[in-house]
Amino acid sequence: MEELQGKVVSRLRTEFDGLVDGLETTRTGRVMGAVVSPDFDGLDDKTRQDRIKQALKGLPPEDELRVGPIVALTPAEAEIDVSVDE
Repeated sequence: MEELQGKVVSRLRTEFDGLVDGLETTRTGRVMGAVVSPDFDGLDDKTRQDRIKQALKGLPPEDELRVGPIVALTPAEAEIDVSVDE
């Protein structure tokens, strides 16, 4: 079941800079939760969801059915620092 979560996180990290994932796999095998990225800044909820759906497009249909709600937040909304120290 964790395999699907890994696929989802990988696709989202490819699409969104600085992604912090708060996804989990439920006992029933569904993947859901929240993700945080500065890429969501200035976007409304619908656009954020559309971008997430686009990033997950191409998953096998049986996997798509197991992806539940994913909340998309900016770092300010999540009150976390996603900056990378160099």
